[in-house]
Amino acid sequence: MTEPDIANVSPITPTAPDPLWINKDHGIPEFSRSVDTDHLAEIITTVADRLAPALAEIPDSLHERVDTWCLSHGYNDATTSTRRRLVARQAVLNRLLKATVYEWHHRRGELPEFPADTWEITQSVAEVGANPGFGECVLDYFLLHVDESEMEVIDENRDRLLASTQPAEDIGRLYEAVIPKKYRQSLSQFRTPPDIGQLMRLWAGESDNTVVDPGMGAGVLSSPLHPDWRLSTDSARVIGIDQSQLALLMGSTALTLYGQPHELLETDFLNIPPSDLQQDLDGIVCNPPYTKGDSLPDWYKERINTQLEKTTGLEISARSPLYAYFIYHSRAFLSPSDRAAFITPQSFLSNRYGESLKQFLLDNYAIKAFVQFNPESYCVFDNADTTALLTFLEAKPDSETGGETRFIRVDEKIESKTIRDAVENGEPGETEWGIINRVPQSELCPEKNWQALFDPVEIDTSHLPTLGTLLTIHRGPTTGEVNLFCLSQQEVDENNLDERHLSRIVRKPSQIDGYDYQEADWKEAREKGEEVWLLDPDRIPEVPNTIAEFKQEVSKAARREAREGSVIRDGYSEVREYLREGVIEYGLSDTSTFSNRPYWYRPRRKDPTRVLVQNASRDQFKFILNETDIRHTSACYGFYDITLSETELKALLAYLNSHVFEEVVREYKQTRDGGFDKIEPDQLEQVPAIDPPKMSGETVNTLAGLFDELRQTTRKNDDCNPVLDRINVVLQQEL
Repeated sequence: MTEPDIANVSPITPTAPDPLWINKDHGIPEFSRSVDTDHLAEIITTVADRLAPALAEIPDSLHERVDTWCLSHGYNDATTSTRRRLVARQAVLNRLLKATVYEWHHRRGELPEFPADTWEITQSVAEVGANPGFGECVLDYFLLHVDESEMEVIDENRDRLLASTQPAEDIGRLYEAVIPKKYRQSLSQFRTPPDIGQLMRLWAGESDNTVVDPGMGAGVLSSPLHPDWRLSTDSARVIGIDQSQLALLMGSTALTLYGQPHELLETDFLNIPPSDLQQDLDGIVCNPPYTKGDSLPDWYKERINTQLEKTTGLEISARSPLYAYFIYHSRAFLSPSDRAAFITPQSFLSNRYGESLKQFLLDNYAIKAFVQFNPESYCVFDNADTTALLTFLEAKPDSETGGETRFIRVDEKIESKTIRDAVENGEPGETEWGIINRVPQSELCPEKNWQALFDPVEIDTSHLPTLGTLLTIHRGPTTGEVNLFCLSQQEVDENNLDERHLSRIVRKPSQIDGYDYQEADWKEAREKGEEVWLLDPDRIPEVPNTIAEFKQEVSKAARREAREGSVIRDGYSEVREYLREGVIEYGLSDTSTFSNRPYWYRPRRKDPTRVLVQNASRDQFKFILNETDIRHTSACYGFYDITLSETELKALLAYLNSHVFEEVVREYKQTRDGGFDKIEPDQLEQVPAIDPPKMSGETVNTLAGLFDELRQTTRKNDDCNPVLDRINVVLQQEL
């Protein structure tokens, strides 16, 4: 990929001299004109909120189309008044975009003076634009039922967008400002920052290329650098794909203002066979929807999963998020040496559903680089708890191995040119802004955790056994409905529940401050009003074993008691009444959690564990010595079948809570969106661990003593770091 050819820069339209500035990435002169999107968004929302009540007056024939529009844009769960406001805002934004495009064509002599009539604007823009983004839609029909004078203030602001030097970014910000985050994220819509979009576009296509932008949104990924200049890196043609007509309008408006030739397809990208695109394609840039697999409709999930298993020959996890299917499908459009760039969450690198996707990438691409933006210091998406990952790919023949893959971690905001240089030529090691690691693609294994490769572990653990050889790890029992089964002392007293129907629990490890849990801690939690009891009764007379039967009995019993004026008093009446009220309050159904028990109202029993473990953390995982007979729920894991003596167990706990283990476990944990770490029991069992029975007695005693000192230090609220440092010294000598 070559740098932009400065000699090949030429203006496409005459512009008034504006203050000149230099583009930092390329040294290209640009005219800087910014749009006050906040002010423009305020105008749009003010007008739209005034027009929203008119939606109640539209013809019945239009109501069904509005309902369909709301469903496709994630508004189906909103209240009626909220839906009206959202649709009105979209309609006003739709009017602004079409008015802007009309004016753009008028200034080029392609359309007459700006008309006042909504339908004339829509029809004229549709004819000259000749793509589905400009076609008539339900938003236009809504505007036909409002006073045209209401649109004057919107039409007057079309020059603001015409003056923009970054229309895709400004239109994206405008949409973000008028549509609340809740409703954008219901469809997993996250705007790509312009510098990231430019980086991806420069990777994927050159001046003679045709680039595809599936899920194009406002067109940030496929937009040229500047509306007033033609560069050697600008694509010859862009094909934008999106299911939303409004998204296509936003993207097409931006590309029109850039003077970028393009065509649009209003459809689901996953429905498009390669044969439907008549042109040869050269590259793909994509910010696909991030919708989780569990959130997709079952019928849709089954269809796309079956479709792509057939085309890829792989067994694809049904838990795969929607963005994974976009990556699978994209390969069918590319020829060897064509490039693709994706921006997605990083979760597939460590999750099991990602194993088939990683295998697919290894088989079909030279994986040039993954770029991870460290969520602890650099959040790409300002309004999303998502850890961003850039994937740079080059399609390859089956016979090639793919060369080296760079794993690049970016810890602070840097220029996109710096990232691009790292992708193309980065040498391994630490940089001023992050880390670069190079791994031969032939050595990448899809079953391994690729997240760990952004900062490889340097501790040699090859001689250590796995933790699972010393013990087994199980998650705590699932209640099925925490609010019903986990109770505070106050709730126990209010419902007159006898303690013979209860067990003591530690609800979650976040309730434990230190490295051990004692009787005094449980009593303190009880006094604080925390959930310290688990509903855990033996069989209760007059309560059916299945919840479905019980729900039927509830209404019958209520009628009988009302008629007879009596309640069975046999020592179980209070717990029966509590269950009856709970079933009604929480709307419990016959779930698999309840049906897998001997009787639905007692969670599966598990013996108290000797060690409690966090199953997720934003910091270091903590391993807690349990010195009580208190049980735990599914928020914790527990150690069982321990083959170690008490002293050996404490020595192991010193290791598990050390900075050394914090490094070692990075290869096995999953960093979820927003920097949240997760590890499954079987993954934890695979982590290398010290083997106390094979260590010297002196070392074991030292580590056990340091663990005791660590937990005592925490209880005194003193600084634990000196103790942890001493543990690390012992472990480093041992390892």
